[in-house]
Amino acid sequence: MKKQKNKNIFTIIFFIIFLVFLIFAVSGRSFGIDNYVNESMVSLRNPSFTDVMMFFTMLGNYYSMIILFLVLFGLLFFLNKKKEALLLSACMASGWAVSELLKLSLGLARPENGLLLESGYSFPS
Repeated sequence: MKKQKNKNIFTIIFFIIFLVFLIFAVSGRSFGIDNYVNESMVSLRNPSFTDVMMFFTMLGNYYSMIILFLVLFGLLFFLNKKKEALLLSACMASGWAVSELLKLSLGLARPENGLLLESGYSFPS
């Protein structure tokens, strides 16, 4: 019971943090946090760091997520955990939908000096 309560508190805290970021993004009052992070990342540029960041970017791209989903879905289905496979599908679909709706609704531009030329909007990413 205590474990579940801790999970709920953890979830609520991160939801509140997300809402704070959302309010800052919508109001345009980031207090320079986004500029500070962007400038810090640019100042850290070197070939090794770039390779590490490109790896993490690749892990979160559309194709990697589809492959990961198919592998996990297949594994859950093979292990006869059909409810969990359905829950995974619902979570992946709803997470993608909420992210895309927020990006389209907010329409925040990506930083201009990124390592990759990305299209679309930035928040939430």
